[in-house]
Amino acid sequence: IDCISDAIVELFLKLPQQNPNEFLDQVFEKTLEENLYSGVYASLIDKISKSFSKISLDYLIDKCDSFYNNKIATVVEELKKDSNANYDEICKIFSKKAEFIGIFIFISNLFNCDLVKIEIVNKYFNGLKEYINGNTIDNAGIYIDCICSILTSCGKKLEMTNKEEFIQNYMNFVDELIANKKKFPAKYRFKLMDI
Repeated sequence: IDCISDAIVELFLKLPQQNPNEFLDQVFEKTLEENLYSGVYASLIDKISKSFSKISLDYLIDKCDSFYNNKIATVVEELKKDSNANYDEICKIFSKKAEFIGIFIFISNLFNCDLVKIEIVNKYFNGLKEYINGNTIDNAGIYIDCICSILTSCGKKLEMTNKEEFIQNYMNFVDELIANKKKFPAKYRFKLMDI
């Protein structure tokens, strides 16, 4: 993977007129489509940003924030669509869910590469906490998936950065969710226990 990313960095640097924001747009779209490779894409951005001063991490963070702000409410509505949906509609719904979870995985991996600060991860996590506390069981699943994604992707680094804050802000909340048998079915609580 390093060999491939090194080749991409080399190609990028050879393109004198390459607009760095167009490159970031492409990487952003790819990481949402293929969130399994989110760590690789974050590492690629890290390598290019160290070699090419015109890469704007602020642009990338604004793009992530815009996506997050525009999608957080609408994705849940899409996921609540009629269970009698046809195959194409179901595929669209799953694609939107993957994108939605992808943004949290991407932010987590950007944090792992020291491209965003802990405050950004906290902001996204706290937004999830608000939505979980304000929504019904029907909507909780996707938010719990996102919490699991954050903690799986960058939980160790969050803990190493500030153990007390990690326990207070992250793990205590997870413990509250696990203990809330009335609001959350066992499948969600077990998922959280696996973190």
